[in-house]
Amino acid sequence: MAYRGLSLCVCWLVLIVGRCKTTYPPCLDGIMMNVVLLDDDISPWSMKFVRGAVERAIQHDAELTCCPNGVKRNLTANFRGLETSLYSNKGCRSSTCEVVETVKNLTRTGEVGCALLGPTCTYATFQMVDLEVGLELKMPIISAGSFALSCDYKEYLTRILPPARKISTFFTKFWDFNNDIKPKWFTASLYKKQNTEDCFWYINALGTASAHFPLHIKKINIISKAED
Repeated sequence: MAYRGLSLCVCWLVLIVGRCKTTYPPCLDGIMMNVVLLDDDISPWSMKFVRGAVERAIQHDAELTCCPNGVKRNLTANFRGLETSLYSNKGCRSSTCEVVETVKNLTRTGEVGCALLGPTCTYATFQMVDLEVGLELKMPIISAGSFALSCDYKEYLTRILPPARKISTFFTKFWDFNNDIKPKWFTASLYKKQNTEDCFWYINALGTASAHFPLHIKKINIISKAED
């Protein structure tokens, strides 16, 4: 599944960069992609699990027919693993500084490339794609994560997993739907599973006033333990 998904991402990168002659002129001679991900044993999309799939996707891309607009099919990837084991808070909570410093170094050395795969952490992604407070990184960015509402409607960001806004919208539509089988509901219980990036932002979107879901129900019960 990861290999197929990444193959589609690779093909998408070739097409999008090929259409951006004025924005990415060096990329017409080949596409260099930086893969910036956590390098740990915890995150489901860490470098340990993703690198092999990316390399196979690049090999698959090289075997396809020629590209449009004269773009040469010469896709390469540089892997930049983020090590957060020395921080007191490991994983996504400590990834922001590492990602920002990595991207700054790539820009400084001229190795920023044509596209970026990663990061998956919302805080880190926001610092790259927000044009007011971020790094103003104007290139295709693909993230298997970055679920939060703060990463919505960013011009250069593509999220390949359902963002929190879509999850909240789904539950809102389902909540308002009534028929003979499903009566009108008035209360909801949200189970907060600890230490997962996706669950944290999904619950955040469902339970905060900035989302639509809380406006449709009278009471939300927050459950922090499975036995509750």
